[in-house]
Amino acid sequence: MGYLPVSEMERRGVSRTEISRFVREAKLEKAAKGLYVSPNAESDPLFELQYRYPKAIFRMKLRCSCLERGEPP
Repeated sequence: MGYLPVSEMERRGVSRTEISRFVREAKLEKAAKGLYVSPNAESDPLFELQYRYPKAIFRMKLRCSCLERGEPP
């Protein structure tokens, strides 16, 4: 399933009450304000940063250093 923004879930008819219930039942985890992730999805810290700061620009050097350490780009 991966990452799900609240705006997308609401667009598809999922209420905030249902989202809270999914979190309580461990069917979703909060990754950032307005962003949730399925518990079995692989974490992507750079995606979460880009979501939080949409105007941020990440340099290729950062992506490469993450790859060298075995982290997702």
